[in-house]
Amino acid sequence: MKQVLFFLYFFASTNYFFGQIGFNSLSASPSAAGLAKFAQTPVDLSTGIPSINIPLLEVSSYTMTLPVSLSYHSQGLRVEERASWVGLGWNLNAGGVIARTVNGLHDECKSIFSWHDTEDHVVDALRYPYVGGYLSNNQFMQEGVANNSFNRLTRLGILDLQPDEFYFNFMGHVGSFMFNKEDNPVLFPYSESQIDWDYEESGEFTIKDVMGYTYYFRDFEHTNYDRSDQCNDQQTVYPFANMGYTTSWYISEIVNFNGQIEFSFEYEENTEPSTTINRNQSVTFSNTGTTVEQSYWSECDFNQGEIRTCETTVHHKIIHLTRINYLGGHLEFIREANERIDLPKDYALHEIKSFDSNGLLYKDLLFEYDF
Repeated sequence: MKQVLFFLYFFASTNYFFGQIGFNSLSASPSAAGLAKFAQTPVDLSTGIPSINIPLLEVSSYTMTLPVSLSYHSQGLRVEERASWVGLGWNLNAGGVIARTVNGLHDECKSIFSWHDTEDHVVDALRYPYVGGYLSNNQFMQEGVANNSFNRLTRLGILDLQPDEFYFNFMGHVGSFMFNKEDNPVLFPYSESQIDWDYEESGEFTIKDVMGYTYYFRDFEHTNYDRSDQCNDQQTVYPFANMGYTTSWYISEIVNFNGQIEFSFEYEENTEPSTTINRNQSVTFSNTGTTVEQSYWSECDFNQGEIRTCETTVHHKIIHLTRINYLGGHLEFIREANERIDLPKDYALHEIKSFDSNGLLYKDLLFEYDF
């Protein structure tokens, strides 16, 4: 009986109900995001994800071996998930990547509204802009939201309350990390590996593992987006849209504990960005009247039960691996000449060629696709 009374009180004290609306979040390109899935949901008995891997070839340098393979993540495919350059659900393992999901503002943005620099007193000032004290939940919904306050600034991407999420998958190292407010990386699962991010100048990542190998990530993919909310012939403008962020860092060089370059990687950038469009819809209801005016979710005035459409156009400046150099030769990765049907301005992998140290071809792998 006590549980029922609590349930009724909770709903009686709530004034506004909103459908699910995604906050500002920006993900990596399809190929990078595909590799990141193995960090988000690892291959493990506890997750129920089996290891599905097709070995293609293996090359060795001074002290390290680099396997090239195709892997499939069996978690399932989301409605708007795009295929990598080797097929839907499949991923090419040949080096590796650090992929990022940008939550709100990108972490390297340094302002009073960013994740690193938002102090408690600043948040309080934004949340209660004209009242010298804390409001009850009911008062906050009625009064605070109507002004440029906490939730509305967060929705518009002006105030950032979350760190970005970084996922890595390279040379057998799989995991994730985030940066705290002191700019120190917090790894999941815990690892003694050292991560350094020179976001102020070069933008590159450097990771040193416990065996003394150093991995340099100097080749980037950039993403930007256009976002609009449309309802009742009104449109929301997002101030930080079109800024452009780095969402993927591909491995460029591996140096061993003796200072020798084990492997170096070369990439080619697509001449034009590939574009995807995501749409979601929500319905807004109010139990206090027929209209929710200038709510913190949008600039729009919502009519009772009105459907609101949010459209996000994402532009990925994609790069593709073209060559791996090592002590005993090199590998060449050749993309198809024609654009992909499912993702214009991007290309699928067509061929992998393996050459020895004298430049003689000794292995050739061809890829074919169907829709």
